[in-house]
Amino acid sequence: MSVEAARMTADMLETAGLPAALGWRIRLAQLKPAEMEYRFAWARTALKIHDLRSAADALGGVNDSNKSSVTYHKLAGALAWELHKAAEAETQYTEALRLEPTNASITLNLATIHLASTNKEIANAARSSMEQLAATTNCELRTTALQYLASDANAHKLFDKAIGYSRQLLQDPSATFADRIVHLQFLLEAKSDEAASWLAALEKEARSLPASAFLFGKWMAATDNPATALAWLQSLPPNVQTNEPVPLIVTDCQVALQDWSGLLALVNKEDWGELTAYRLALESLARRSLGKDTAATAALQKALRRSAHRLDSLSRLAQVTSAWRWIPEHSEVLEKITADFPKETWAADQLVAQLYAQGDTRGIQTLLTKIQASDPTNARLKNNLANVFLLRNAELPKAYHLAKEAYDSAPGDPFFASTYAYPDTEVFLPCIRYQRRTRSTRVWTTEALFQTYLFARFDLAACGRRIRHAHAVLDVVHFGARYPIIPDMAIEELRRALGGEQTRVVTNSFDPGELVRIADGPFHDLEAVVIRAMPSHQRVAVLLDFLGRQTTVELDETQLMPVVERSRLPELACST
Repeated sequence: MSVEAARMTADMLETAGLPAALGWRIRLAQLKPAEMEYRFAWARTALKIHDLRSAADALGGVNDSNKSSVTYHKLAGALAWELHKAAEAETQYTEALRLEPTNASITLNLATIHLASTNKEIANAARSSMEQLAATTNCELRTTALQYLASDANAHKLFDKAIGYSRQLLQDPSATFADRIVHLQFLLEAKSDEAASWLAALEKEARSLPASAFLFGKWMAATDNPATALAWLQSLPPNVQTNEPVPLIVTDCQVALQDWSGLLALVNKEDWGELTAYRLALESLARRSLGKDTAATAALQKALRRSAHRLDSLSRLAQVTSAWRWIPEHSEVLEKITADFPKETWAADQLVAQLYAQGDTRGIQTLLTKIQASDPTNARLKNNLANVFLLRNAELPKAYHLAKEAYDSAPGDPFFASTYAYPDTEVFLPCIRYQRRTRSTRVWTTEALFQTYLFARFDLAACGRRIRHAHAVLDVVHFGARYPIIPDMAIEELRRALGGEQTRVVTNSFDPGELVRIADGPFHDLEAVVIRAMPSHQRVAVLLDFLGRQTTVELDETQLMPVVERSRLPELACST
């Protein structure tokens, strides 16, 4: 399909109020990755349907030169506002207004923020500004102003005013079914006699139009409950029930109600066309929840294959695996996105965050090396990769070179400056790598031996202030005015214990009498002593103190971590 045909399809779906428009916006951004107008359209559509995660992903892929544009600041402000970050939203809108001081829509954006101010003068000035815009002939601004004025009046329990603004809005030819649902909500909150007739009229209209049925079902699930919404959705005529986007809200209700058998029956019944990968992901969720792990894994792998080289499908899979807390599967989806679409920096950022949480600096280094190779001029990537090299004390000449290039591109950037100054600092982050059990498999995990701490050698007087202001550094450990010094012998002993590397691979083989820590399950974080190992079953019997009694339990060996005897650890700090 041509770019123009895809754009027309997206516009048509958005006009009809169908959420499938978002997938086409993402596809357009994939077809024209260098043209930021398509990413902005993606973000705009995502904000319109309140898919904030997708809006953030869209803006995360905007190149640096376009991040200074009015359009970017307006969309970033809208996203911040929806995320309840009022200060950030005001900053973004203020910058947009500085760039285009006569733009009335930005003035409206700022008035929206000021409307919620606790300062009465500021709020009243914003309200007055909005009322002026509501009286203009500019259809788009008038509609938006009326929406915000109605919501503001309703929030202050001025129901008559809210209903009055809403009636003005509904007289406009551009008013939508969603606007009529909002009007119904105002009537219900005001306990108006009109509410019953409005409810009946909207319910009747929704029964014949899939787009309206989707919105009405979504409203019902949010204001009443998913069970009531599901019962109503299942009472719709068959041709409405099966037409997009109604199945999306039906499955949302089934997931909320944990109706796994019903969900499985639905997703196995119909062809979802462009949403086939999402249908397979839902099948995987249902099967896993019913204890059918093998079939669940097969369904998800099929979803991944169907999503190959499809940014819209992969983005949706990334969202749902994150929402379902499927960490290994989420990582796999993000890895596919970064491999197929290396300029989708939001996916790389999420993957780096996961690896960072696991303490897997080697994994971060491998990932950033691949991404930086595909985008060699990106200063941010150079700086991040240099940071990881320095942290791991690896490939130091390359780290210094990358840090200098990033710094030279923007000397005023504090993150670039702190990395460029890092060569004056020797860093050591001891880590352990071990297997842990998830619901469906065993995965390798890397974490810092001393979580939230790392060792550094530097001149405190010369570099202390700079180190404190380095990216992700909270502070230098100190006790009042005293800064403890770690003896060189202690660091060398740690290095020897790790086999000369920064990461020690810990195998799950335990001997009787060994002290272990339970990593997950109901006895999480308790220490125990191994009394019997059963290698053939990958099980271990341990003795632990629980509720004042010594208890023997059998655990999977991946639930256990070795505990280094305190007598073996060197004294890690001494007075200066």
